[in-house]
Amino acid sequence: MAIASYATQNWPNASANPQYLALKELLETAPAYECINTAYDERTLQRQMGANINMRRYFTPAVDATPAPEGTQKEPRDLLFEDFIGTMLRYTERFQVSRYDYDLNPYDAVKAAQDRLRQLIISTRERVKWNAGLTFANQIFNSTAVGGVNQVNGPLQPGRVQVIVRSILNAKGMVFDQTTPGINREGTSPTEACLNFYGHTDLQPDWRAFPDFQTAAETPSGKPKHLCHFGNWQNVCVYTTPEALVQKGAGAATTTMINTAGAADVYVCYLVAQHAFTGVKLAGDGKEGFGNLGIRVLDQPDKYDPNNNWVDIVASWYDLAMVTSNDWGWRYYVAATLNP
Repeated sequence: MAIASYATQNWPNASANPQYLALKELLETAPAYECINTAYDERTLQRQMGANINMRRYFTPAVDATPAPEGTQKEPRDLLFEDFIGTMLRYTERFQVSRYDYDLNPYDAVKAAQDRLRQLIISTRERVKWNAGLTFANQIFNSTAVGGVNQVNGPLQPGRVQVIVRSILNAKGMVFDQTTPGINREGTSPTEACLNFYGHTDLQPDWRAFPDFQTAAETPSGKPKHLCHFGNWQNVCVYTTPEALVQKGAGAATTTMINTAGAADVYVCYLVAQHAFTGVKLAGDGKEGFGNLGIRVLDQPDKYDPNNNWVDIVASWYDLAMVTSNDWGWRYYVAATLNP
């Protein structure tokens, strides 16, 4: 916490008193970033339906182009499917304000706690969704010579991104955005139908080094389609956020990559098609997007606080984020160039 020091001034009685003036308008605070939720299919679970959830996908079987011989019947096909099972989990957060602070502070500490709680919940839900991607069966590293997280020693590479894209398209992964034709605006160019990439803002300079990379300002609209939309490269739409996962010092020894104690920081990235992720929230009357969330201010004495010394600002909610296709998503582990 930053603490400002104030000079003292001599009053007529020769006493020295610190002078404070509390401006009611608060300073701006860094916002929470919602980014990876753009890749999620959102579903709602009704109350009292159980904690365990099963989601199923049926497959179309492989083509058999052999004609049926006259007078015979082909063998019936078996229905093919895959199940994904998850469990709804409960999350809680609490701020506590003292009675002195509540009664005497010129700033509205309770309102501030409510505002910060909302932002904290957004960041928590974002982290839960990032963590879900760690279960993708497919993973790839910055180089063909790297076989584990502890060996990561280099940045994003166009060829490695193309390997992922090829795999997803071969599995018939669906794009998020269709082709956008060019318009008569200088400095812009068309964009291809895209899969989505999610990674840290530290990776932006390495993306800029990709041949023919377009920043969001160079796309036909001339502006990002989302707060975290950084740009496009070939058939990949690039989202970057400071909320992305970073494994500090988990990579190989390096002096050219961003590092912790000489070992590369490893950035966990995801490249996905539609329907690779699913999020489930519990039905309720909470703020839109939060499902069953409710923020409550507890300001009454009880047997645990008979003198009402504290005001609690609390929230709880149920959430589930999970991978629902291992064919349409990959984990991609890279480092970030130290001095791009």
